[in-house]
Amino acid sequence: MISGPRKKWEEITREERYFTGVLFHDMRSHPGPVLALLVGKLKLPERTTIEDMGFEVCFFRDAAFEGLMKRERHLEKQTFDLSVILSDQRMVIVEAKAQQDFDTEQLDNLVHAKSLIEGGRLWSVETVNLVALFSSRYRPRSETLAYFDATFNWNDIAHLYPENQDIYWRADSIYGDKPRVALV
Repeated sequence: MISGPRKKWEEITREERYFTGVLFHDMRSHPGPVLALLVGKLKLPERTTIEDMGFEVCFFRDAAFEGLMKRERHLEKQTFDLSVILSDQRMVIVEAKAQQDFDTEQLDNLVHAKSLIEGGRLWSVETVNLVALFSSRYRPRSETLAYFDATFNWNDIAHLYPENQDIYWRADSIYGDKPRVALV
């Protein structure tokens, strides 16, 4: 028998898709805070604006279906946690982690995806920046950080969107947690 109040899913989940989903909706409602962060981190002109954004973007599958680029079968299932199209013909791909480390194979695929998008003539993006979003408790190796043009953490996001700061603080706090043993 369960005793006490039941926890909300946002207090239990460890899935970064949940946290990036909340961030996507915050960005759609109020893009300015993340835009200012990206402008500062990527050293972009102040006049830069967000033209479009996506969450869990299956870029190669959907862009090929629309005839915007050549089909890349080996990348059709790859998703970008967040993608942001900026006014200067730039795409920012945000790779997010909460409870886990970055995986080298996944990062190699991101770099390959970046080169294909920048090299595509039908997709109107000249530059692709890879940005890492992870826990402030995580200390990636320098080799890992070299894959990215900029980094920020969930704690930074909590300060940008105070209405959901508890959710972002949770995303920031779960890195390295050990599983609890159920008392049955």
